[in-house]
Amino acid sequence: MKPVIAVCGLIGIVIVIVAWQWDARRTAAATAATEEYGRRLIVETSVLIGPDQPDPAMRYTGSRLQCGSCHLKAGAEPGTLSLLETDPRYPRPSGRDGLVGDIKLRLNGCMTRSMNGRALPLDSPEMNAMVAYLRALNGRFMLMEKTRRAVHEPKPFATPDRAASPVAGRGVFDALRALSRRRRPRPPRRKRSKPRLSVSAALGTRQFQRRRGHASRVDGRAVHQSAHAARPGGPDR
Repeated sequence: MKPVIAVCGLIGIVIVIVAWQWDARRTAAATAATEEYGRRLIVETSVLIGPDQPDPAMRYTGSRLQCGSCHLKAGAEPGTLSLLETDPRYPRPSGRDGLVGDIKLRLNGCMTRSMNGRALPLDSPEMNAMVAYLRALNGRFMLMEKTRRAVHEPKPFATPDRAASPVAGRGVFDALRALSRRRRPRPPRRKRSKPRLSVSAALGTRQFQRRRGHASRVDGRAVHQSAHAARPGGPDR
């Protein structure tokens, strides 16, 4: 009976220690998960949790893209890929995953698909920091005036109400190509300098004196062959 009690007591002590360590880990994660750390994760993704991270265990993204490569100004820029209104939109159904996902599931979706990496632990400081940053962004958005919420980006492409036509596309392509050719400056043509070949150097002084009377009628091929023969190394073999 006593051995059973001792074993049960040992198991209870182990459970208490594990639970205490788990709670301490969660507390430390929440302490490190600051808004500033979340902003840095958006801007310096490859350095903090990517291929440029010195610790291999902390490399979660598979590319050197930053989250800020798509979400401009760390997601604080109003527009299509803005993160200002992300937090209140979750949880919501996901057609890709087939379930109702919260903001952490959506962040891991970016990690595994867009960043070509692996999912972050849900209780990690990095995950909690990004969630804290998104919540802070939403609070900032609620305090913005209407003029600062305005989106400054080109209008979306209007889908035409007709079927695609290769013939019409060819005409647009030719017109744009002709326009670009007219606008593109042409480089100045370089004048080719003709090599100056002295007849006296080609034929030699004596031959030139012999043919001085009809030097203007010297065949160009003969001059070329004579010039090669007069080289220090002799004619090419």
